[in-house]
Formats: sequence, C-alpha cells, structure tokens
Amino acid sequence: MTATLGRFLILASVLVSTTGAMISFAAGRKHAPEGVRWAQRFAYFYAALMVLATLVMEYALLTHDFSVSYVAHVGSRSVPTWVTIVSLWSSLEGSILFWGAVLGIYIAVATYLNRDKHAEYMPYAIGTWLGCGAFFSFLLSGPANPFLSVPAAADGPGPNALLQNHLLMVVHPPRAAGVAIEEQGVAMGLTQLAQQAVQGQVVRVVEHLQSCLEIDGRQRPGEDRHVAHRVRAHDPAP
Repeated sequence: MTATLGRFLILASVLVSTTGAMISFAAGRKHAPEGVRWAQRFAYFYAALMVLATLVMEYALLTHDFSVSYVAHVGSRSVPTWVTIVSLWSSLEGSILFWGAVLGIYIAVATYLNRDKHAEYMPYAIGTWLGCGAFFSFLLSGPANPFLSVPAAADGPGPNALLQNHLLMVVHPPRAAGVAIEEQGVAMGLTQLAQQAVQGQVVRVVEHLQSCLEIDGRQRPGEDRHVAHRVRAHDPAP
C-alpha cells in the first residue's frame, strides 16, 4: 500500500510538472494572465506532491515497511531512530527524492513571492523551474524509483556503516540540496537575459528603421526640388 501510494504521487508529479511547464511557456508567449495563474497553481501542486512523497518514504522507513524497495535497501530495525530518519538521503534514490522535495518547496516559495512581480518573464521562470522538476520526477518514476514493491523481509541491512558513525551525516546531504536552490536563481537569470536579448533586438531594429527614415527624410526635399525643376522644364509657364 505504501509503495503504491508513493508511486502514484511520483507519477502525478510528472504529469503536473510537465503540464505546468507547457502552460507557463504558453502563457508567457501569449501574455495570458489567466494562464500564468494556472502555472502558479501547478507550481504549488508540484511542491505538495513532492513533499507528500517524501513524507510517505519517511513513514515507510520509520515503520520498517520492508515491502518498499528503498526501505529494504537502507532500512534496519537495529539502528537508532535518528539514523532511520536520515536514511532518506543515505542512498541515491532517496537523495533524489529529498532534493526533489527541496526543489518543490523553493519553486512554491519563489512563485509565491513573485506572484505579482516581473510579469514579463515570470511565466518563463516558472516553466523552467517546473521543467527541472519534471526531470527529477522522471528519474524517480523510472531509473531511480524508490517505491518499487518487493517481497517483505524481516529486517534490512541498514544504511552504509560509514554513514552511521558521525552526526555530520545529518547535515551533509541536505547541504547538497543547494544545487536545487541555485537552480531557482539560474532560471530567473536566464529568463531575464532572454527577455533583455529579445528587447535589445527589437530596439536595434527600431533604431535601424528610424535611421533609415531620417536619411530618407533628408534626401526627399532635394528629390522634390529636382522633380519640380524637371516639370517646369517640360511645361514652361505661358
């Protein structure tokens, strides 16, 4: 039951992140405020799904549900409770799940804090964030799925013994979640640069047209005088 619920949440996060990213980019291109609001809702929904999936895994670890593949891989009844809790990030699959949850939280926070700001590029930022979230969810739904169902064993091996001998294990992998956090700033920066590049190109085109019109305007009086002179030459006054 726990494994099934976890898989459902991960698959739902794939759907939500991909759909939300497409809506975000479309809303930015069409300048659709209603589309932006829907993109924001998808960002919040993605965060909720990733946090729920992480909590489900913690529940499986704490209840020693060895029918869940990740718990069977890193769980054990003989280790202290704090080791069981931090076993969430003691192996690759759990670390990706944890980082996905951190990413989801920061997507939701950044989306909320900028909900009424930067209307020209926030849709593209949300789309980029959800695109990165879709990548994490895709890994968790396939090659790094921690919620596979396996035959339940009486006990598990526990996390790597080298990861149980120091309290720094509690803080080291969460610090690596800074990669997911930095992705927020990168997305904002890229969207600003893209927007400025587009605006700069438009400005250069407008300036070029203005210069052409100015040159044409300077030349036209002379051309008009030349035409008038030719008309008088062929049609002399009586």
